[in-house]
Amino acid sequence: DKQISRILTFASSLVYTMASIPYFISFWKSGWNMDQLGTDSNCHTTIVCFFISYLILDLALGSIYYKNRITLLTSWVHHSLYICILFWLLQSKSSSFFSTTGILELPTLLLALGSFRERWRCDLLFASTFFALNLVFHAYIIVALQQRHRLETL
Repeated sequence: DKQISRILTFASSLVYTMASIPYFISFWKSGWNMDQLGTDSNCHTTIVCFFISYLILDLALGSIYYKNRITLLTSWVHHSLYICILFWLLQSKSSSFFSTTGILELPTLLLALGSFRERWRCDLLFASTFFALNLVFHAYIIVALQQRHRLETL
């Protein structure tokens, strides 16, 4: 049952992380231009829809195959809030925000990879990327968005 969850998480985080890299690099090269986070395109929309599909699939398959791993807070509430936020980004034509910040899934990708084989696990690499991306970069992006983004509800 854990294997299905691991494969699904690995596949999703791999696709999402890889798809985000060109957008993240462009955002970085632009000097962190917040205007890049408020656009929309077919590619950005596809990435968002892919991730929404993953979230729904994880809940559906989890309810059948790995019930003990699907908890109220870490699965149902987390995934449902994520889906609502993603639909809001689509509605506000700002799906580029999600595509660009997909690099935040890199620690999840590393964790999922390490769950397949013990020798692929590197706690220091996971912790370093988690700290740099999910804490430092995430905090920066939240503050920067609140100060300079066109969407006032951010």
